[in-house]
Amino acid sequence: MINRIIEICMKNRLLVLVIFVFVTMAGWWALNRTPIDAMPDIGENQVIVFADWPGRSPRDIEDQVIYPLSITMLGIPDVKDVRSTSMFSFGYINIIFKDDVDFYWARTRVLERMNLAQKDMPEGVVPILGPDATGVGQVFWYTVENGYYCPNHPTERYAQPGTCPEDGEVLIASNLELHELRTLQDWTVRYYLASADGVSEVASVGGYVKQYQVDIDPNTLLAYNVPLSAVYNAIRGSNLDVGAKVMEEGGMEFLIRGLGFIKSIEDIENIVVKEHNGVPIYVKNLGTVSEGPDFRRGALDKAGIPATGGVVLMRYGDNPLRVIENVKAKIAELTPGLPAGVRIVPFYDRSDLIHRATDTLKETLTEEIIVAAAIILLFLGQVSSSLIIALVLPMGVLLSFVGMRIIGLPSNIMSMGGIAIAIGVMVDAGIVMTENITRHLREPHSGESKLQVATRAAKEVGPPIFFAMLIVIVAFIPVFSLTGQAGKLFKPLAYTKTFAMLGAALIAISLVPVLASFLLTDPTRTRTGVVSKIVAQVLAILGWPLRKLADGITWVLRTAYRPIIQLAVKNIWTKLAVVALAILIFGASIPLTPFYKNIGQEFMPPLNEGALLFMPVLLPGASITQAKDVMAKQDLIMNRFPEVSLVVGKLGRATTATDPAPIGMFETIVNIVDPAAWPRRAVKRNSTEKLVSHLVQRLTREGLISEEHASHINADFLDGIVTATVKRFDTLATTYHNSYLSVDERERLYRIWFLRILLEELLAETRMGGMGLEHVKVGESETEVKLHQIAEEIEPTLKHKTYFRTKNRTELITELTEATRMPGVSPIMTQPIRNRVDMLATGIQTPIGIKVFGKDLAKIEEIAVRIEQELLKLEGAQGPYAERIGNKPYLEFHIDREEAARYGIQIRTVQQIIMTAIGGMNLTHTVEGRERFPIRIRYMRELRDNIEALKRVLVPAPKGLHIPLEQLVKIERRPGPAKIASENTLLFSRVFCDVDVDTIGLVDFVALAQKTLDEKIKPTLPQGYFYAFSGQYEAELEARNRLTVVVPVCIAVIFMLLYLQFKSPSAMFSIFLAIPFAFIGGMWMQWLMQYIPEALGGGYAIKYSTAVWVGYIALFGIAVEDGIVLIEYLLERVRGGEPIDEAVINAGLLRVRPIIMTTATTILALLPIMLAEISTTTGAELMKPIAVPTFGGMVSATVANLILAPVLFSLFYPVERWIRQR
Repeated sequence: MINRIIEICMKNRLLVLVIFVFVTMAGWWALNRTPIDAMPDIGENQVIVFADWPGRSPRDIEDQVIYPLSITMLGIPDVKDVRSTSMFSFGYINIIFKDDVDFYWARTRVLERMNLAQKDMPEGVVPILGPDATGVGQVFWYTVENGYYCPNHPTERYAQPGTCPEDGEVLIASNLELHELRTLQDWTVRYYLASADGVSEVASVGGYVKQYQVDIDPNTLLAYNVPLSAVYNAIRGSNLDVGAKVMEEGGMEFLIRGLGFIKSIEDIENIVVKEHNGVPIYVKNLGTVSEGPDFRRGALDKAGIPATGGVVLMRYGDNPLRVIENVKAKIAELTPGLPAGVRIVPFYDRSDLIHRATDTLKETLTEEIIVAAAIILLFLGQVSSSLIIALVLPMGVLLSFVGMRIIGLPSNIMSMGGIAIAIGVMVDAGIVMTENITRHLREPHSGESKLQVATRAAKEVGPPIFFAMLIVIVAFIPVFSLTGQAGKLFKPLAYTKTFAMLGAALIAISLVPVLASFLLTDPTRTRTGVVSKIVAQVLAILGWPLRKLADGITWVLRTAYRPIIQLAVKNIWTKLAVVALAILIFGASIPLTPFYKNIGQEFMPPLNEGALLFMPVLLPGASITQAKDVMAKQDLIMNRFPEVSLVVGKLGRATTATDPAPIGMFETIVNIVDPAAWPRRAVKRNSTEKLVSHLVQRLTREGLISEEHASHINADFLDGIVTATVKRFDTLATTYHNSYLSVDERERLYRIWFLRILLEELLAETRMGGMGLEHVKVGESETEVKLHQIAEEIEPTLKHKTYFRTKNRTELITELTEATRMPGVSPIMTQPIRNRVDMLATGIQTPIGIKVFGKDLAKIEEIAVRIEQELLKLEGAQGPYAERIGNKPYLEFHIDREEAARYGIQIRTVQQIIMTAIGGMNLTHTVEGRERFPIRIRYMRELRDNIEALKRVLVPAPKGLHIPLEQLVKIERRPGPAKIASENTLLFSRVFCDVDVDTIGLVDFVALAQKTLDEKIKPTLPQGYFYAFSGQYEAELEARNRLTVVVPVCIAVIFMLLYLQFKSPSAMFSIFLAIPFAFIGGMWMQWLMQYIPEALGGGYAIKYSTAVWVGYIALFGIAVEDGIVLIEYLLERVRGGEPIDEAVINAGLLRVRPIIMTTATTILALLPIMLAEISTTTGAELMKPIAVPTFGGMVSATVANLILAPVLFSLFYPVERWIRQR
């Protein structure tokens, strides 16, 4: 069938070219219309239901709102879990659906159930459906802030004070108050940005919502005999417009409006509440009316200063890059219409990450194509051969985009990564085809045209090429079987790699032979025309150096390979020696397997998103005032770091259903400076220790240290000096970093500081250690002069030596965490996307969590704390922390029903006083053009700001009586839940735990923890209480279990395909044994990465992870590819009657060049990924674990294919032939 396709293509060469031109155009069209994101959305398929009930406790929210809604949602088809959380004033439910359920179908089913549950809701509570956005839909955050403007050009805005560039006038600062900025955000900016295509919602955060506040004096109410209810009925009744149809006059029709909306404080003050003896009693007679902030449960802080802004949520399934561009376009349109000087400033922009990630992969793909073409040029010595590959590779990439467009796959790190790791393999088919056609054209072929020779050569290698590509594709089947997070993460890579391989296979058997027949020259052809002879001679002269270089490379390869393969198959003993050596190498590699844990394990290395997300959590009892103070201090601390460009913190929640954060939880965006611009403020210890030794000698010569005591300075002393110096210098460099200095000035300052600190520490340690500073010889003032002279003399020499380096990302995160550590605050440093995925996938921010289920929250918390204590004892546990959910201070009013009945007071009346007079209630909203502001009524602050004042609050009773509240209620202080969480209606609390994966893997730690808890906690649990493990490890365990089953099945399928192709067990085993040797090479490469310099992309071991196993799966298919082509030749020769050992040698010599070429292209094409530094190259941390096994495995697999496979074939095939003959 393959040969038939080749024949058809070669007979219709022009048609093939036209078809591929159209295919290329389709690929270009798909490339420009494929959605682009940084990484796949690995969040759960979920729908959010949100319910707001202002002023109500978590218990009220849970019992009366969330629980009735939750039990209604459980009956929806294809629901996996129903998770809910009840907090102060609001609650929300996450309905998790199976991954294959349509998102909008799920929303429709939830909406139906919400309508059914509405009848069970308390008065005034209307649950709403969350926006049609996913958990990672927060693509753009911004602040609305004051800036500067030119008085004569007010539409221009500037961030810093100065002069106007247009006319030189001094810029004027805009001075809008925080509540004015929030009003602008709520009623202008928010809705305009929401109109951008692809935006699901724009939510406001920070600042103050303007509110009209009516503070009533209860004593005045008593004096005028006015009930509180009369006041809020009067206010409500004084805030409305009406219409009265129309009136005709003079042939004109007039629309009739009755205008009665409240517009100002005066309007509220002059509302009549009651009339007494013809004298009206106004609201202003009963209390005060003022403007103030509405009750809020969220705040925003920019570099320690209160701010206001918003977050843009992208609609489900949309193109984030396009959505952000649309939002920016709307901002550009809106800005000239904002008040003078006011600016919209983004502080989190997902497009930055997207551009960095895609630019990295674009550069990688370009470099890989260039490397592949260069290798062809070196090995074949023909520009035309390289040109074929240079044309074929981009076409194969474009074909991949056609496939992506057809199945709706977006472009991101993983999907582009699939193409990146496939480049080297894609080119293999083209290399083998081009090399074979080139070789046949150079051999005598009298009587055959170039087209006939090219067709014959293509048919010779076409079937094994296509079969080898099929094996590579089949090897990737296990990746398609992955589910959950692993499936969402790696399936895009599997799809694009498969598309690329299919495209490469089709191009190799169709387009490559056609291009070869046009572009490759026939050296045996005699040219008759004068012009053609001249052109041929010119091309021959120009191509002579390349041909000689290629011939030289081929000669070197065959010369080096010939004695090795001849020795390997010399006799039975040498063959057995090769096999024994292979077994020995395999045995030596066993300690590197996952079973021995010499290489760590993890689920997935996190993507370096650039920005960090700092998420400290306060104790449940913290107030919003305390939370704001803590956040401002931490933001100021982090903003001082030279590696940090901007810090914007959010506490509490934004006004969106996708943000359930309580007051005590911060989400602080820490924007990081480009790592290339980081100052070199970290000290290299090795170089410093040598410098200390030199300084000791210098100080000894200067008489500051006696020779006797200098001789006693040892390695421990030097280490202590270096440790103290590094700590002091680091603090000083961070605190006094001055961005206005030039790089040279700053680094000179660093060198001076460094030397002075080192000298001071050295003298201080010698003094404290009793080594005897000879102060008799040199006084303190002279010591200072000496130290200054030494520092000045040595500083220029430091300039030419490397004593300083930049911090790496891990060190910076540790430093930021330590600098912001405060009592009662639990710091968590993560990344924006990663956090949203973890929180919404399992509700747990750490890799491992334990959910404790039960009926009583206090008992649940007690069990969780005991589990925390047990986890602390386990090896590898880092910072286990049990939620303290029951420590929120409550002030509870217990109504004495009998006492209330004695006065004829209804419970509702007492509750109304508690809710309205004490807590305050929004009665209505003003309508001021486009803007709406609430009107709140409440008792005056001094009458409700302590318990004694609350006790004196009067409750109206029948017959004009007013009863003090203390006679009707019992007021108690007691702790209660800050939030109530449930899963499938079962109450639970969580224990968070991080794990040192260098010590123990996540899955292994869970097994250890499970065993420990089953022995010490489980037997003591009361009936109805249990615990379950959750967190990131679930994704790792799920992927591991699935791969454990599917990979062996896939290997068996490869086994079967090899047998069906060759019908020879010896050929099958000889090819198949490349797989274990590829595994060996991959493991050694993983281990060696930690010893490769960081500048070359190393410096750390590549841990076993799902990404690494995906790399091995890709490797196994590639590893057998070269063996297939080699054994195909070998079988052909042996079946033709050639002696087996001679056939092994000849086939090896014939195939050594294409095998080395394909290996070189595969390995060198991965070099851009291998050399990328994870600290500076976005996406490298995800792609490198996939590339490393292939890089190392191809080396060992090539050795196995060129030496071990022929040797095994020469051992097994005679036995196979003997069995067949019998």
